[in-house]
Amino acid sequence: MTALMFVFSKDSVVIGMDTLAVLPDDKSPHKYASKAFMLPHLGAVICGTGVFQLPLDWYVDIQSNLIARDMDFMNEIAPDRLRQIWSRIGAPGTSTVYHFGYSPGEDAYVGYAFRSTNDFIGERLEYGIGIKPALDELITIAGEMVDEPDICAVIVSLIESARALDDNLPVDDRVGIGGEIHLLTLTAGRQIGWVVRPWPDFESLYDQMLDALGKSNAMAE
Repeated sequence: MTALMFVFSKDSVVIGMDTLAVLPDDKSPHKYASKAFMLPHLGAVICGTGVFQLPLDWYVDIQSNLIARDMDFMNEIAPDRLRQIWSRIGAPGTSTVYHFGYSPGEDAYVGYAFRSTNDFIGERLEYGIGIKPALDELITIAGEMVDEPDICAVIVSLIESARALDDNLPVDDRVGIGGEIHLLTLTAGRQIGWVVRPWPDFESLYDQMLDALGKSNAMAE
């Protein structure tokens, strides 16, 4: 799972995500990964929550097999292709893939969600703020910050709040948020992505990942 916050309108998109991937059984740190993938040649970005292999394989499929010049066609074929990939993965759990980008057909930025829980039927996203995990406390915080002019700062604050709230949940209920905060912006034909900052426990979690890898290799031998 992951933290995903976005603010978008007809003219721009701002997306924030963390980079921690955890194991589903005990929520222990597994690896760091970028969870949003730029597709400048399609004017789009894809990202995902839940089972990470789905958005990753979809990104590879787009890059390897899709012949298109914009995101409109990608949105059209996504449900069938995602069903095929999901069936091949055969992983437990759920996953959602998000598309954000410029639609020439509408002359505007648009967003779609494709959820495994809804057979990957494309769901048009409303303009405004999107929050995942959709905790009541985060929704309240977002409502209090809705008039803040610095959208990037709003998203960073929401992700940091999500981490703090998630850490206080019982282990079985946690999403698992950490690593670094990544931001992406789409506007006026540009796509820009950067690392805002890591969390203070970045190095210690990385050491845990390496220790677990060593134990796995030892067991395999």
